Amino acid sequence: MDHSNRFHDALTKVHDIAKNGCRNQQAWHDVLEIVDGALTEAGRLDREVERKWPRMHAALQQCEDYFDDRADVVDGSYGEPAPNAEMRLLIEVREALGKAQV
Repeated sequence: MDHSNRFHDALTKVHDIAKNGCRNQQAWHDVLEIVDGALTEAGRLDREVERKWPRMHAALQQCEDYFDDRADVVDGSYGEPAPNAEMRLLIEVREALGKAQV
């Protein structure tokens, strides 16, 4: 079960406990166990992305350089200038690099 499902299960149990009152200590124990497992999994995923990030960042920078050399404007509909495919991809790569650095 992925961590989003674990959080959903935990929140469902918290909702049920809040709605019905806490008469069952086992329910709280189950919630804490689910949340703890989900947080552990989320931390593992964060560490994995952090470990792989330098390679991903370098690849995105290479894509940025590649598309930057090829980005141009072409005649679009009704003679209006429009970005070519490389310019559209360059914009997406730059957005990804900007979002990732936040």
